[in-house]
Amino acid sequence: QIVHDRPPLNDVRVSQAMLLATDFNSILKSLYQGEGLIQNYPIGYVPEYKEMFLGLDDPAFPPETRALYNYNPEKAKQLLKEAGYPNGLKTSVLINSVNTASIDYYSIIKDMWAKVGIELSFDLKEGAAFSNFLINKLQTALVSRNTAPIGQWLSAIQISGDGEANAAKVKDANVEDWLSKIRTTAITDTYAAMRQYKEMTKYIVQQVWAIPEVTGYRYTFWWP
Repeated sequence: QIVHDRPPLNDVRVSQAMLLATDFNSILKSLYQGEGLIQNYPIGYVPEYKEMFLGLDDPAFPPETRALYNYNPEKAKQLLKEAGYPNGLKTSVLINSVNTASIDYYSIIKDMWAKVGIELSFDLKEGAAFSNFLINKLQTALVSRNTAPIGQWLSAIQISGDGEANAAKVKDANVEDWLSKIRTTAITDTYAAMRQYKEMTKYIVQQVWAIPEVTGYRYTFWWP
């Protein structure tokens, strides 16, 4: 998630450049043999909640935003220049130090972003210090953090409120209006509320409040 309340990350063109500088398909193929998801923010895909999921291949996904997921380092450099960073910029990502998988993943991202002039450093914190940073809103750049469990979708704690899950510090009037409508609808029609959530997601992905981490499919096998 991206903390966008100060320069340089308060300019959406910088976030868009980060998307363009990330070779999502290469990561998907190399880490998960092509079996997984690229777009999973603010929620990932769960079959029981499929009504609310907006994937990259969904016709409803905003086409101008979908284009940002196509690896294009030259376009990324152009956006950085337009945003006032012709020579690139420095930023950091807050990572829980016990999560070695995230460290490995962001090492890949670091190499990719370096090609467009984005110098990424790691701010490693052990578990308690990591949580303390998020609880007290001390993060200032990027944060590697899983989104909230999908069962908490009505609370929407990753895109609303002052809790730890809202690592991007999102405070958006449009989102709050959407959430008010969604919660009202859910009282009588859960699936209709899920479809409203999907509509809200069209707006959310355009704001680029997060650079999704590619995730592989997970399967659960039940003994008969």
